[in-house]
Amino acid sequence: MESGRPNKKLRLEEENEKDEENLRLKSRVKELENSLEEAKGEASKAEGKMAELRRLVECPVCLSTPREGPVPCCPKGHLVCVPCLDKLKDAGRVDCPTCRGAMGQGKSLLAFSVAEQVQHECRHQGCTKLLPLDQIEEHEKGCDQR
Repeated sequence: MESGRPNKKLRLEEENEKDEENLRLKSRVKELENSLEEAKGEASKAEGKMAELRRLVECPVCLSTPREGPVPCCPKGHLVCVPCLDKLKDAGRVDCPTCRGAMGQGKSLLAFSVAEQVQHECRHQGCTKLLPLDQIEEHEKGCDQR
């Protein structure tokens, strides 16, 4: 019987070690879950900021983000993309589509700098892809929705 006690003691020590290891692992899992939630929150905030920047430089005529710069703007700072401004001029309209003041020759380098940093929507109806400016045109060439 004496030889059974050390084995029982050894088994108890092994069980205690396993229990401690399980507690450490559970604690680490909880830490990682918390870190993941924080990262999701940060990503959500960043996505919200990017969406807001995209809205700030959006053309009020075609509702898309300018893809070439500098971006034309009226003296009050309202933006319009180059293709839409060209169409407006061709139609004889030289007023700002936002405030109806004279468009003038203003250009915004800052607006295009922002446009270069935000995600651009695919122009094809039914496609919801958002990509950086340097990738969007290539996507549109092979888009399944074209």
